[in-house]
Amino acid sequence: MSFAGTVVWGLGVGVGMSSLIGWLHPGAVLKWILGFALGAYVAIPNYGLFAESTIPDSDLPRHSMISHWPLVTYIVTEFATQSMR
Repeated sequence: MSFAGTVVWGLGVGVGMSSLIGWLHPGAVLKWILGFALGAYVAIPNYGLFAESTIPDSDLPRHSMISHWPLVTYIVTEFATQSMR
């Protein structure tokens, strides 16, 4: 369930940011900094909310998955939508 949620979250952020970039047509600097970098930041749902030392060892794999899979999905979505334009 968590894996599906993280993939859907990353996909949603990727499609949303691609739509905003396509709608607003920012310049190259704003597109890369505010578009792609902001999307990468938003794609990680637990970014900075937990101190790694407070997470039990048994939950670290799940925490790592929640931190990485949305970002990977976001990047793949951005490359796919950019290549379609």
